[in-house]
Amino acid sequence: MKRMISSLTLCTALALPFAALGAAPGEHFDGTEFLLKDRVAEKLELTDQQRSQIQVLIDNHRAVYPPSRELWREKREAVEALMQAAEFDEAAARALLDADDERRLADMKLRHSLSQVLTDEQKDTLKAMGKRMKERRFGDKPHRH
Repeated sequence: MKRMISSLTLCTALALPFAALGAAPGEHFDGTEFLLKDRVAEKLELTDQQRSQIQVLIDNHRAVYPPSRELWREKREAVEALMQAAEFDEAAARALLDADDERRLADMKLRHSLSQVLTDEQKDTLKAMGKRMKERRFGDKPHRH
């Protein structure tokens, strides 16, 4: 139980710096448009058809799960309220976790669908790009995936 609380607090703290990355006012950056950034799309040599398919997948996902800072803020406040309460409300904590799990599952499905649009060669290029980004970001420091 103590570990779950620590994890919730840590996740909230770690997510905070990423809230403003590339986000439009009032939106939370969710990273789904990474493949459509001009530089990435050029390196992957995406065709117009692939770009269109990717955009449709992202639009459909966002119709159900819009990237909202307000929603993110509400979740953060709910976690804080749980931490400040005199008694821990496990049911409320589980409800928050269940909602997050549902969103994470949808995000995983989106990532899988996006990868199905790419050729094997493009997937390899994207994997190499990710590896370079991790190396630049973390260097030789140990990190978790």
